[in-house]
Amino acid sequence: PAHALLQKKEAPLVLDIRTAFEYKGGFIKGAKLLDCYSKNFKEDLAKIDRGKMVIVHCRSGGRSANAVNAMRSAGFENAWNLQGGILAWIDRIDPSLQATSARHRRAVAAAADRLQAAL
Repeated sequence: PAHALLQKKEAPLVLDIRTAFEYKGGFIKGAKLLDCYSKNFKEDLAKIDRGKMVIVHCRSGGRSANAVNAMRSAGFENAWNLQGGILAWIDRIDPSLQATSARHRRAVAAAADRLQAAL
C-alpha cells in the first residue's frame, strides 16, 4: 500500500493535486501541491521526473484518477492513483488529519460569518 511505500528509503513523490484551499485543510506529510486547476498544471507536471514513482491524490480520487490517466499517456509509467483520495488516507492511515480538516472548516466558516456581518 501507499503508506508502506512512503517508509522506503527512496520514497515516491506524493503529488497532491487539490487546490491550495483544500491543501490548507490538511495534507499528507511530504506531499507536493500541484493544483490541477492551475493554468500551469501541465507545464509543472512536465517538470517531474517521468522515471520516478508518483502517487497522485485529490480529495476523493476522481481528479487524481483522471490525472494519472493523463500522466500515463504522457509517459509516466509509474504514476498511481491513491484510490479514495485523502479521505481514504484519513480513514485508513492517519485519522489525525481529520482534526486539522475540521479546524480549517471552522476557521473558514467563522471568516465567512465575519464577512457576511460586515456586509
